[in-house]
Amino acid sequence: MSAPSVLIAGFEPFGGDERNPSGELALEIAAAHTLKARVQGHALPVVFQEASRRIQSLIKRDEPEIALLTGLAAGSSALALERVGVNYFHEGEHRDEKIILDAPDAYFSPFPVTQLVEALRSEGVPARASLSAGSYCCNEVLFAGLHTAASLGLKTRVGFVHLPYLPKQAEGRGVDSMPRALQRKGLELILARLLGAG
Repeated sequence: MSAPSVLIAGFEPFGGDERNPSGELALEIAAAHTLKARVQGHALPVVFQEASRRIQSLIKRDEPEIALLTGLAAGSSALALERVGVNYFHEGEHRDEKIILDAPDAYFSPFPVTQLVEALRSEGVPARASLSAGSYCCNEVLFAGLHTAASLGLKTRVGFVHLPYLPKQAEGRGVDSMPRALQRKGLELILARLLGAG
């Protein structure tokens, strides 16, 4: 039996920041990990519609068992596991737009959010549950990923985790952050739990 497949995706830097831990960690974990899985990592553009097209294409092509999507939540002090992806985008010139026409208004992620948060906390990783991934590109890729899996009848479990700033990014801003190693530990714990649950 072949090893299960995992897609982990984050974002490229945006908004004047030179770094984005989500994209960096997605590529880093894919390149070197101890998970019993085949892991592919991707850094997505922070561009409306392009981000969702990329994630839809990747899920359609690879049909992974797990799609762990991540993004940056500036000022957060914990990993935030999202429950719902909403068919709504509200940023810049794209205000009050649907992400995918003729798609449902929302999907719940199949990730066991409460159990994952408890598992992370028990291992010393600050974590919390969050209802919504917002109305920008993070929510866009979560909704697009969930819709792709649902509309194609795939067994892909799609979920989203918001990550804090890295300590260097937070310097001089007066906001919270989390060490890179702790963020990586949290993401790998999530994947290990999901893989263990089959």
